[in-house]
Amino acid sequence: MNLAQSIAVFSLLALPLATSAQNRDKTKRDDKANRTTQLIRESWQHFAFHAIAEFQDQETPQILENQAFGFGLTYMKHNRSGLFDGGLDLGVLPFGSRTLSENLWSEVEEDSVKADIALRSNMVRAHYVLRTTLFKNRGFQPYAELFGGIRGAMVTSTFALEDGDKLPGQLSHTSLNFSFGYAFGVRLRLTKRAFLNARVCQFSHLQDGDEVDVIDLDKVTIDSQGMLDGGNATKQVLLPYSARIGLAFDF
Repeated sequence: MNLAQSIAVFSLLALPLATSAQNRDKTKRDDKANRTTQLIRESWQHFAFHAIAEFQDQETPQILENQAFGFGLTYMKHNRSGLFDGGLDLGVLPFGSRTLSENLWSEVEEDSVKADIALRSNMVRAHYVLRTTLFKNRGFQPYAELFGGIRGAMVTSTFALEDGDKLPGQLSHTSLNFSFGYAFGVRLRLTKRAFLNARVCQFSHLQDGDEVDVIDLDKVTIDSQGMLDGGNATKQVLLPYSARIGLAFDF
């Protein structure tokens, strides 16, 4: 048997072995992909990042007219043994800001120091959420939610000195009430683990619980020692509806 014949025989003998090895590798990859898919279906963690807004079907109160889009974060954990997935939903919506520039007396420097005092008003929320989802393994996943937690208004202040240092301000105001409600939404699959998420909800409160104390930033005053006075807070009815859109990820 010459060299060419030997190579031909060897190739014929090796071909089934190579094909078998390739098939085993493909089977392993398929098994791993199936296990990953099954794991996602049975147990996963869900993170979502949203742009959120609040509104009502009547004229918006003047103090909330400058309300901007806010930011929302949702974390949920899914387990196939239950009908509901539970998690935490957080949100912040700015509705006012003001910057005061003043010369403040510094006992350390024994001189006046220029400072910019930044005031910010935010609507905040923190809710525990129960969600039930239809078609969990499909590209179109409508869902319904029940939630309960706290919601209200918060004011914070910071001092920015002329040398670049920043200090926390002493004016801080928080007014929170218990809130609960329901929501409907849908997730649209973008990739294997990424979704476009849209949701609308309605808030409810106990009697008079939809009112919180709000400080009008235009009425905040400051003295030469840097002491801020927010004046008298006014009652403000919280907006009853909220909408959001964003991206969700399952891991």
